[in-house]
This record gives sequence, structure tokens and C-alpha cells, in this order.
Amino acid sequence: MSGRRILLLRHERASKKTAAGLSELGYSTVTLPLSIIKILSTRRPQNNFNGVIFTSPLAPQILQSNNLISGIGDLPIYCVGEYTACCARQAGFSHIEQVEKDANSLGRFVKKLTRINRLLYPCGKERSFDFAGHLKSGNIQCVNWEIYANQLTFPDQDRIRHALEATGIVFLFSKRTASHFFDVAGDNIDRENSHPDISSHVFIAISENVAACVPRKLQSNTYIAGDKSERAMIELIASKQLDI
Repeated sequence: MSGRRILLLRHERASKKTAAGLSELGYSTVTLPLSIIKILSTRRPQNNFNGVIFTSPLAPQILQSNNLISGIGDLPIYCVGEYTACCARQAGFSHIEQVEKDANSLGRFVKKLTRINRLLYPCGKERSFDFAGHLKSGNIQCVNWEIYANQLTFPDQDRIRHALEATGIVFLFSKRTASHFFDVAGDNIDRENSHPDISSHVFIAISENVAACVPRKLQSNTYIAGDKSERAMIELIASKQLDI
């Protein structure tokens, strides 16, 4: 049944993790990556840092797989979320401070640390939160180190149609991916008698900001996770709140 098949739009590495968690609950998945990760060969800034920020599990994974940890492995790590913290430990970092919720919460937390004045931020080229600007008001210098790019992809309409036909639920993790999805799936949304009928799909958004990217005609089928985490999204579809 397509109702128990979930469409995942993230890049391959992230989708594999999500698919594994969903499989344990009896859900199958279809992956339609709308972005691809490209490793950037930028050199690490040579300032003396007294901490490292991670907002994505990709950052420590890329540092580990490309042997880029030397020289920063003993620094305190400040990161968003349990999974990012787990990836940082697996990469070899040991002094890890985990902050839940989001980058904004992490920024507020870091600004209260009186011993911190210069941070390194291994990050993607595309960022939704300006750490450097946010921390500047706390007299903390944050230096961006762009180590990857998350480039959007443009699957053809046949592939989009087949993915929609095979699924009944769509996971939406970011504003950027959600907006791109509804752009590239436009032919399947706007036609009066479109096949498949996307209006019958359920959309699970990780936050209110992401849910706001869903077209108005589909908002009644959109649900928002209790907190900004993949775990909460999975719990939402598994709960009695959604009889899908």
C-alpha cells in the first residue's frame, strides 16, 4: 500500500539513515534525492580556535572521511542534536556539548560561554543560519569553513510521477528542499486531474517554517513534528494522531 510508503527527498546519505529508522516501524521508503553533496577542497582557516560548531551530522562525517580532524580533534565541540553529537563522537571528537532544538538555540547557548572568543564552523556552502553574525553581538568570532556544497538536483517529471505514485507520505526536512520539491513537482500539483493525485498525500514537516512552504491547497494534509527532529517526525506518523 502506498499509504505506508514514504517519500524521502534528502541526499542519499541522510535518506539511508531515515529509511533505516522507518523500516523498524514497518514503513518502506522511496528516495527521490533533490540534492547532492559535493566535497569542497577549501583549506582550514589557521586561526587559533577554542571551540568547534557542528549544526549538521555531515560536517563531522566529512572531516573524518577526508582526514581533516588533525589539529582540532581536542577542541570542545558544540553541536545541534543527538545524531550530530553521535557523529562527532564517531569521528573522534571527545569534548562534546550537545544542544537540542536548532542552530538558534545553539547560538544562544554559546554566547553565554565566557571562556569562548573564537570558534571554527565547518559547514555547508548553503546555510540557513548566520552564526558569524549571530555571535558577533556576543563578542565571539565565528569563522566559517565551507567543506561541502548541497547542490539541488532536477529529476525529470516521469521520475517524480513514479515516486508519487509509489508513496502516500512525504517527509519535509528543510525549507530549501521543500520549496524545491513543490517547484519541480508543479505539473503534478497544478493540473486539475493530475495523476497521481498529490492532494491525497500527507506531508510531515520538521518545523512550522518548513510547513509554510507547502502550497495552500495542500496545507490541510500537512502535519508538524512536535520538535525539530527526525525522531519526532517518525513518532508523528507512528502515533494515533495520524491514521494513515
